[in-house]
Amino acid sequence: MGMTVQSRLLTLTARASDLELQQVILTSRHQEIALKAQQLMADYSNYFAVRAQEAEDGEGYTIDDHGFIAEYEYQLNLLNNQEKRIETEQAQNDTQLKAVSQEIEAVEKVIDKIIKRGFGTFGD
Repeated sequence: MGMTVQSRLLTLTARASDLELQQVILTSRHQEIALKAQQLMADYSNYFAVRAQEAEDGEGYTIDDHGFIAEYEYQLNLLNNQEKRIETEQAQNDTQLKAVSQEIEAVEKVIDKIIKRGFGTFGD
């Protein structure tokens, strides 16, 4: 079997492993963002639970509440943008992984043909 075919298969296998590792890292980052968003929403909910209690005690909403809402929306928008970026990277990574997998299959077929030809020569 040609060394170039073997080296090509090794190179492709290494690339597939790298892409799979990237997917794991991206999935981890995606989970971190989900946790941050969950915490942000919990903070928002808690803030207004306290403010609702204060409103019952006669205090109304203040300019601080509007600032809190603006900061919440800003942070949530940042998290959404990060999430979209990660999803785009994951989609690109999936596409590359599929292409590498197809190329690995093609190289493996070539290797199989080379082996069959070799055994056919010795079988005669």
